[in-house]
Amino acid sequence: MRRSFAALFLALMILPVMAAEEGPDSEVLTYFLIDASGSMAEELPGSAPTISKGARAENFIAERSESSSHGLFSKTYFRAKNRDLCWHPVRISTPITREELDTSPRRYENDFTPLGAALESAILNAGDRPADIFLISDGIQTPDCGPDICEVARKHLPVS
Repeated sequence: MRRSFAALFLALMILPVMAAEEGPDSEVLTYFLIDASGSMAEELPGSAPTISKGARAENFIAERSESSSHGLFSKTYFRAKNRDLCWHPVRISTPITREELDTSPRRYENDFTPLGAALESAILNAGDRPADIFLISDGIQTPDCGPDICEVARKHLPVS
């Protein structure tokens, strides 16, 4: 049961990043980084009705975007098809409005999970703009697949 709770907690791990003070002319961009590896297709244990980790991620994004006063969202699915690609930057999706967010089901692949590379790409993409970053995963990073997520956080966060 503890393992199930830990997986659910990690599936909704939130890393808020405030890149700058909000002002009247600054609009906070919300980044959703969604683990698209095969483990996200697995069902959440004990969920009734049964729901996959990926479907729970989509529900979280829908709830968060509807309750947000922010206008633009970047929704990026990430994975690496092979171990060499673990170290490549993740291409961050172009920001779109809430109405443009795609809610169609996602196909998850059994491959590699570069959590650190995804987080670093979003932080670098945000630059000096105000940003909220939500990293949605079950927390199962493929060993030696890209930079360690904790090292990325120590290197780049907090951003003043």
